[in-house]
Amino acid sequence: MSWQTAAASVVGSSHLDQGKPCQDAFALQVLPLLCGGEALCAVVSDGAGSAEHSEQGSRLACDTAMDLLTSRDPSGEDMCLTEQLAHHILDRIREELASEAQRTEVPLKSFACTLLGTLITPEQALYFQVGDGALVVQAESVAGVVFWPEEGLYANMTHFVTGEDAADHLEVYLSDRPPTQLALFSDGLQRLALNMKHQTIHRPFFDPMWKTLASPVPDDPEAWNRGLVGFLGSEAVKERTDDDKTLVLANRVACRNS
Repeated sequence: MSWQTAAASVVGSSHLDQGKPCQDAFALQVLPLLCGGEALCAVVSDGAGSAEHSEQGSRLACDTAMDLLTSRDPSGEDMCLTEQLAHHILDRIREELASEAQRTEVPLKSFACTLLGTLITPEQALYFQVGDGALVVQAESVAGVVFWPEEGLYANMTHFVTGEDAADHLEVYLSDRPPTQLALFSDGLQRLALNMKHQTIHRPFFDPMWKTLASPVPDDPEAWNRGLVGFLGSEAVKERTDDDKTLVLANRVACRNS
């Protein structure tokens, strides 16, 4: 089995008006396994809007997590997933952010960001999350949210990896049924992609994009990514959300198209 993917981050109109950069980040890799098939590694992080260096925090969080996820042995012998891996990733991210805060002589909270990610092998799937945003998966005909976005004590607040209680808010799920479709997205897309009242996914948001990823790969490898940038930056989306938006999509296919 192989993975076909698309991913993009787009700065929100409110950040453009304020002269702020995009504070979202993502990392995505598909790893061929010597034992056959592929592993999918994906991470998304959303920097806190009130944190001065949150765009650096989200980038460092994604890079650190991806380094750990892709350091697994591609022979497959080291691809047995555990909940401890997610805790190790969070610990390493916190260490890297603390080191950067010390180096630049700024408070750790100025790098505040959320985290959601996954490592999927042909036999297992590991999901982990701190804060809002969401992971949506489909296995066969069943689709849903892995963890419902966690909010903080007050409205429009959430938890961050820089918080002293980050480990208490780390959600981890290990599944022996890898998905056939996957989406990770920052909280800027929650109101479009999720039915917040009934805590379900909005299928018309995902199905057309997953269907596109099931089609033959275009000659231009960046075509799907550019299409996703165009969608996230469209007027229809901007009318619904003025926040930064990140979306990572993946579809599992029987074989990679050439």
